[in-house]
This record gives sequence, structure tokens and C-alpha cells, in this order.
Amino acid sequence: MKPAINRRTFVAGSAVAGLGALLRSEAQAEAPTRSSNLSGLHHIGIFSSDPDVTIRFFINALNFKLHYKWPLAEGEKNGDPIKFTLEGAMLDGGNGNFVEVFPRPSGTESQSPVFPLNHFAIRTSDIEASYQQAIENGGKPHSFELEGSTWDGTPLEIEMLGTPKIIAKIAFLRGPDDLLIELFESSDLLK
Repeated sequence: MKPAINRRTFVAGSAVAGLGALLRSEAQAEAPTRSSNLSGLHHIGIFSSDPDVTIRFFINALNFKLHYKWPLAEGEKNGDPIKFTLEGAMLDGGNGNFVEVFPRPSGTESQSPVFPLNHFAIRTSDIEASYQQAIENGGKPHSFELEGSTWDGTPLEIEMLGTPKIIAKIAFLRGPDDLLIELFESSDLLK
């Protein structure tokens, strides 16, 4: 038997629905304009004292697959070469989720308690717009010293020199609490 709906129940229900719609519209009005080119977490980058052991662990213990491995990557910014001599590997956890593994740089053994975690990357289809949006909303540029040059962390197209060679665009910035964030765009790798 259906409950009877009287005028008081109908008015109260309508008021709750109307209040919900009002609150949703106010929340949407307060939210900053967001780009639709960001599409979720792409990867988490970690350092390892023994990348081969870490890779085997992720494959054997956590059912990841080795998706891609590279000995180095390079790019160009304003006509100047940028070289990343850090070899790396992308491990596929499924559903577009990856872990990026790098060898631990020397001299970093006494880092913070969260040390192996280096950064996380957000997938984007328009790195320039996403970078600008992040900076406009409180992100801070992050620069790197690389092989005698400095890269300011702004969007950069790189070539990952594994087999096959892969083209990607990357950018780095700092978020709240100095969190290192990478924006990652690639039509070749890890869609």
C-alpha cells in the first residue's frame, strides 16, 4: 500500500528539493571555472634503492605489468636542450593507473618519512591550459637543474628514448604543502 501524500508532505518535500537545488547552484557559482581537459590521476612517481626489485614486487605481488621502460628522456625549451638522465619504468596497474619507478638519486637516503614518493601526475589533454589553470589557482612553478641547464617546469615536450620512442608533454608545479605535481599529456603513451 502506497503512503498517502497530503499537502503538508508535498510542500515539505518540495521545499527540501528546492533547497537542495539552491545549494547546488550556489556551490557551482562559487566554484572556480575549471577546464575539462584534466581527466584524473595518471601516475605516481616513486624512487627506489633497487628499481629491479621494486619492479618485480609490483609485477609479482601486486599484479602490475611492465608497460614501458626508458634509459633517458630529452626535450627542448626555447632552443636549449633539456636532458633527463634518470632512467625509468612505467608499471600498469590497470584502468589507466600507473606507477613510475626511478632509481633513488645518491645522497637522498635521509629524506622525509614519505621519501620514496616523489610526485603524482594528472592526465590532461591540454597541458598549457591545465598548467595556467593550476598557477592561477595557487600553484607555484617548480624548476629543475638538469645536465648544466635549468628547466622552469613550464610545459615541455619530451622524447622518451625507450623502444619505441615516445613523445609526451610534461609540466611540474608545487601545490599546497609544497606537494610536487606533474601534468602529463601524451597521445602515444598511457592513455
